[in-house]
Amino acid sequence: MSERNNDTYERILNAAKEEFLKKGYHSASLRNITKNACVTTGSLYWYFKSKKELFDAIVSVHYHRILDLYDKARNKVFDFSYRKSDEAVNEVGSNCFMEMLDYMYLHISEFRIIISGAEGTEYDDIVHALVMREIESSEKFIGTVSDKEEAISPELAYIVVSGMFSGLFEMIKHDYSLSKAKKCIKELYDFYAAGFSYIMNSS
Repeated sequence: MSERNNDTYERILNAAKEEFLKKGYHSASLRNITKNACVTTGSLYWYFKSKKELFDAIVSVHYHRILDLYDKARNKVFDFSYRKSDEAVNEVGSNCFMEMLDYMYLHISEFRIIISGAEGTEYDDIVHALVMREIESSEKFIGTVSDKEEAISPELAYIVVSGMFSGLFEMIKHDYSLSKAKKCIKELYDFYAAGFSYIMNSS
């Protein structure tokens, strides 16, 4: 691909990001994107066959990177060296939240699109996807370290975990500085970890 073509590709992506940020996926106009990118409709379709393909090019890798960061931390928790220590498990979880936050702030425009402009696409379920992973992981982990019966109902677990992950994305919604967001995330994670510990130990 020539340097000129690379420039065209980047101009299309940048114009598309602005359009998706302003209007969301469904209301975004390919006509506006081509106009703002200063390219022809043919040029846009040479790179992207549809609006969906263009949207995928902007958000897909970042959506899946957040899930991958969570999965990496989950696998670490199930390593034998972490199974017997609540403190070690909480440290892995807290570090995971910080990694996700750092990554989102490096790609903040893309995550603003995922959070506020992806309605009706496969990317608008990022909180749900993380919640289901966390609930599944928690149930598996509890089974490895405890003989207790169900300590928290599935309904309450979903509500609580959803609140935890939603809080992660609130930092971007409210345009917090990274330093302020990190402080809030640390306190948020500690709050939820303490709450789950209380429920588990009092059941």
